[in-house]
Amino acid sequence: MIKRSKQTILTVKSETNLTNFMTEKFSGMSRTSIKKLLQSGQICINGKPTTQYNYALHIGDTVLLNTGKVEYTLKDTRLKLLYEDDDLIVVDKSAGLLSVSVTADKKDTSAFQIIERYLKRKDPNAKLFVVHRLDKATSGVMMFVKNAEIQHLMRDNWKGYVTERTYIAMTEGVPYPFEDTIESYLHENRRQTMYSELDGEDGNGKLSVTHYCVVRRTGKHALVKLNLETGRKNQIRVHMHDIGCPIVGDIKYGAQEESPIRRLGLHATTLSFTHPRTEETLTFTSPLPRQFNSFMEKEYQEEKTKAQVKEEARQKKGLNRRTTDQRKKKD
Repeated sequence: MIKRSKQTILTVKSETNLTNFMTEKFSGMSRTSIKKLLQSGQICINGKPTTQYNYALHIGDTVLLNTGKVEYTLKDTRLKLLYEDDDLIVVDKSAGLLSVSVTADKKDTSAFQIIERYLKRKDPNAKLFVVHRLDKATSGVMMFVKNAEIQHLMRDNWKGYVTERTYIAMTEGVPYPFEDTIESYLHENRRQTMYSELDGEDGNGKLSVTHYCVVRRTGKHALVKLNLETGRKNQIRVHMHDIGCPIVGDIKYGAQEESPIRRLGLHATTLSFTHPRTEETLTFTSPLPRQFNSFMEKEYQEEKTKAQVKEEARQKKGLNRRTTDQRKKKD
């Protein structure tokens, strides 16, 4: 929380409560105004903010009144605020943080709870609504909205408003062809695991379309750019498994090795959409986590070194063979 304000500091001279003290010292200040100041954290007792209007004051206590503008910042290492207006808020979420918590009794276990707490510090009546999610192990750009009107507009016409959702995945193996489109119907079984079927004849599956392009590869892994035409649950993870190149660290969907980057290799890099109210096109990006490129470069250099050693050995073997042949001719 950053405060730009005029501060008034008073010392308590006799036993009283906070509301009586404020109305006595600041003539014309209503009890409603005092409660608003308390709710926004603008009154401190002995250096600590309080929200208690009947706080018991003692002789020698100091009361600080902050009457200027109060600005709040979203302070949490797991979330970075990218954009905020009266209708929506866009953040960059870290891997390991839930989008929405499944339990209501724990604080700050999800992006939703952290943002909601931040908004309510500014306005106790603020609300937050979900329009899409990222898996807990997936990092990157995601959006929430601040009112039910915008939520309904976006949910009812998600494809109409959202023009781009791009991800980068690190996969076990290299997809071939290097650029293609995956299309299937996704179903969910009783264990809440998604799976594909090529046709939707039974009417239960949801059509899912993913466009991909390999942007970097080694002999064992690849960085794959993915654009979602649809946004089904676990869509990318299932589709990468379907083509035999599961995402690193994704044991649920076929990964065979321990993640070399110690996390799921999936990051939401770009979210582009039309603002439902202003009709402005907004685009937000999140840089690829450093460990993705670091690992790929390390593996590339290791393979390059092995190839060089192999080539040098081959050339040396060829040279020895030619030398031996020459000696035989002389003999």
